[in-house]
Amino acid sequence: MLQSTTKLQHQLFEREQLLAEQKKQYDLLKIAKTIDGSSTNTRETKLKINTLIREIDKCIIQLHE
Repeated sequence: MLQSTTKLQHQLFEREQLLAEQKKQYDLLKIAKTIDGSSTNTRETKLKINTLIREIDKCIIQLHE
């Protein structure tokens, strides 16, 4: 029973990691399509780029700590 629970927890963890990775890929694809698209999506593109820059800044701060 304990082995079964451990195995299921491991499978759940792997699925959650896969889901997170696919979400990142989806978000990147949306950004790429927005950048590649027309000028009507300029505002959305700028917002996404600003969000990415903030995330990068947070990572840099964590690396310096």
